[in-house]
Amino acid sequence: EMQPVGSSLGATFPEATSTTSRAESVPGATFQNRLASMGGVRRGIAVPLSEHQPLATHAFAEQLAALRRLGCQLPVEVWEAGDELSAGSREMLSRLEGVRVRNLDDYLPNARNWRGFQIKGAIPRFTAFDELLVADADIVFASK
Repeated sequence: EMQPVGSSLGATFPEATSTTSRAESVPGATFQNRLASMGGVRRGIAVPLSEHQPLATHAFAEQLAALRRLGCQLPVEVWEAGDELSAGSREMLSRLEGVRVRNLDDYLPNARNWRGFQIKGAIPRFTAFDELLVADADIVFASK
């Protein structure tokens, strides 16, 4: 029998900043609280997203809702380089529980030379996660 995605994950979520130890928990349903802790390892999902594909942000939001219904509560970082997302899309994504929007521009001076799927190579270097699943925005989460 297949288990729902994330069904074996713990319920304590440490802060993602370098000023907080992994053992600390922050109350509430924020991104930091969803940094899943199993043996002190921060786990999450990173998704590069751009609006070069029509309706990409809305499709991602629908797939995230499906993932949550399957029981996975892992935090999610949505990544862009430069201005690949509109201000409205950034705001909509930021309101989703357990989601943080991040921009490669904050970490690399030439990030605008990277676009869409190309930023997947940089995400592991700058993510808040120790272990991560890098998934395209159009992935379909399912369970048998």
